[in-house]
Amino acid sequence: MPVQLSEGNAQYLPIAANGTTTVSAEGPASIPANQPPGAVYGFEVNAIGTAWVVTAVDIVVQQTGTGSTTTTNTLFTGTASAPGQMIGPAPLGIRYRGTLAVITSGTAAGAGNLLWD
Repeated sequence: MPVQLSEGNAQYLPIAANGTTTVSAEGPASIPANQPPGAVYGFEVNAIGTAWVVTAVDIVVQQTGTGSTTTTNTLFTGTASAPGQMIGPAPLGIRYRGTLAVITSGTAAGAGNLLWD
């Protein structure tokens, strides 16, 4: 029996630097719209840094007859304001179809955990 997707069963990825982090590069270059590979539940802030912004994106590459197109979908974004803050859709989660990545920026990096399946 497959594991039920939920925040309580999520994987946790620590992030404590500015930049782009590829969390999960799922499946083939072209994933059917009816087969989403996972869900992202949010980002739990451990340290706020200075003006630290966290954005989760879904990068979908779709094969076409003459090559491919890439679409980047923003799943959630927010500014870290207090330890223990949850940025994003927890506990419901948002499905992603392509590559899950997190982009962080700010004057000084904070720290936290991305919750995802």
